[in-house]
Amino acid sequence: MSEPFEIKPGSPIWKLTRFWRVLAITSLMVIVCSAVLNLVIDPFDLYGLGLFPRTVMNHYQIKLGLIQEFDPPPEALILGSSRAYALDPDVVEGTLGQRCFNFSVPSAKAETYYSILRLMLEEFDAPIDTIILAVDPETFHPTLPIQSEARYIEEYARYFVYNDAAQATVWDRIALLPTLDQTTESFGSIHKLFQKSTGVKWMDYRDDGYSTFTQREQEISEGTFDLQSRLDNRIGKYPERSLRLSDFTGLCEVRQRYWEDFIELCRENDITVYAFMPVEHPQLHEFMLELGADEIFNSVSEYLGGTLAYEGWVYRDFTDIEEFDGDPDEFYDEIHLRPDNADRVLQSLMSSEE
Repeated sequence: MSEPFEIKPGSPIWKLTRFWRVLAITSLMVIVCSAVLNLVIDPFDLYGLGLFPRTVMNHYQIKLGLIQEFDPPPEALILGSSRAYALDPDVVEGTLGQRCFNFSVPSAKAETYYSILRLMLEEFDAPIDTIILAVDPETFHPTLPIQSEARYIEEYARYFVYNDAAQATVWDRIALLPTLDQTTESFGSIHKLFQKSTGVKWMDYRDDGYSTFTQREQEISEGTFDLQSRLDNRIGKYPERSLRLSDFTGLCEVRQRYWEDFIELCRENDITVYAFMPVEHPQLHEFMLELGADEIFNSVSEYLGGTLAYEGWVYRDFTDIEEFDGDPDEFYDEIHLRPDNADRVLQSLMSSEE
């Protein structure tokens, strides 16, 4: 009769099993610690415990609060992702003579535009006459998810009608606790809390939704802002971190449905649309073309041009800075414009004739 198999301490098999045990325990501890960190800090404002000062701004919640106090409601609306933050409602009002609100929010996509427009028309009864819209290529990305902040705010989420799991459940909130995205935001929250304690403010909002990168502007005024260093650090990461270029195999059909419903809402309500694809810093634009992203840009631009081809509407492709006589020095990073460039975009767009 053979003796029972025994793993002897110090043997290769013992060392291997011990390694996997330690790895499993360490991984579990990291997951638990991340979940606890995210619960306490609550960077997306999902759990309502109030155990940590709010330092990462939920832009979706902020814009909702601002529009609720914006009386009378706007006649013109600026929509888009964070790339549209610097589009100034005062420039729109000065050109078109219409009271304007900037409702741009992070990572906005086709479902976001649709949701906000329905919110404005149905719940605020806003007399929207004009929409200024910055349409990122990510608007139609086939795999990028709906922004977490939007999914967990009922006012937006109720209009995500074509997404089976768009309305988040309690279990969704729990499942989000150990995720990398939320953990990254939690550490960002700690960093911003430290900045706040030293008197540095990250961003300011006006009553009309216009936002200013206060810290960046302060660095620029002090001569400590280094745009080239930021570009060097961020451009190489952008294709996969932000655009997820390898997953962008075609325009998402569900997001095309949202977009076409958005267009139909505009037509039904006699809303004039001024839309454009936002500019990238020339160094990023050149890098993206080297990676073959022009095929994606062209397909999105052609689709937009076709769906926006109505009398009185305007569509411009501003991915190349020369299209609106922009200044490559007037950027905060690879995609975010400073006010001077944003004003040039608006003036060029609203002076366009179809």
